[in-house]
Amino acid sequence: MPTTSVLVLTHDRDEHLLRQADSLQHTQGCDAAAGRGWDEVVVTFVNQDTEPWEFPPDGVRTQHLEAEGLALAAGRNASARAARAQDEDVLVFLDVDCLAEPTTVATLAADCRPGRLVMASPCYLPPGWAPPSDPSSVAIPHPSREGLGSGPSADWHMFWSLGFAITAGDFWRVGGFDEDYRGYGGEDTDFAFRCRDAGMHFFLSPARVLHQAHAVHRPPLHHFASIVTNARRFHQRWGRWPMEGWLDAFAARGLLRIDGDELVVLREPTVDEVAATHQPTARF
Repeated sequence: MPTTSVLVLTHDRDEHLLRQADSLQHTQGCDAAAGRGWDEVVVTFVNQDTEPWEFPPDGVRTQHLEAEGLALAAGRNASARAARAQDEDVLVFLDVDCLAEPTTVATLAADCRPGRLVMASPCYLPPGWAPPSDPSSVAIPHPSREGLGSGPSADWHMFWSLGFAITAGDFWRVGGFDEDYRGYGGEDTDFAFRCRDAGMHFFLSPARVLHQAHAVHRPPLHHFASIVTNARRFHQRWGRWPMEGWLDAFAARGLLRIDGDELVVLREPTVDEVAATHQPTARF
């Protein structure tokens, strides 16, 4: 029987991590019909020497990665390499700010099989939510995904990496995440498109992951440089621009313009402009 490894990437998100670890402990043996939960959890701390526990919870292994900046692609690949997973074993990637419902991991694993990229259904908790309140009763879908439903999908551009499952064999067959995407943005859509071009199928699972509210920048001006660099790399490979909403928001502020196949930076955002986009806590 295939095993299931849950892979978590974190940097200075200890409160989120502790809540997530608690939610994962409640996924074990909760629903025999959906299958068992996970066999191991691998937590990769990126550019963080400390851990929020004296000893990790049962079944949780940790590792530390020193990398340049926000190394999302490299960190996810490092987590996958650390997993005790063979070809048909399941890798469940779960962002550190997402909680698992009791059946989340088992359902994702049951939906996963060779040749299929499985995405969880992301739901969002309101600002101010905290244990011991029940998160499942107050989480709502993201407005942009309410009509997607579940089952097979051709909407590869709607893949978000905050919660998904893939077999270890398929993950490495497509090359994992492209580590030339540095910092924030674009690496998850690129990964999905490479899965598509490798002949895989995209499947939207009803398994829910519950995103915890936290501070955001809207639009993410604090990631302006990496979004521009990653958008150019994506366009060079795929002939289309990713993150269009963010690029449009940057253009509206006079920071850049897109001339066909060229993205031209007009100026960098100022410190005050970046500060003005900060929201202390947000559901979406």
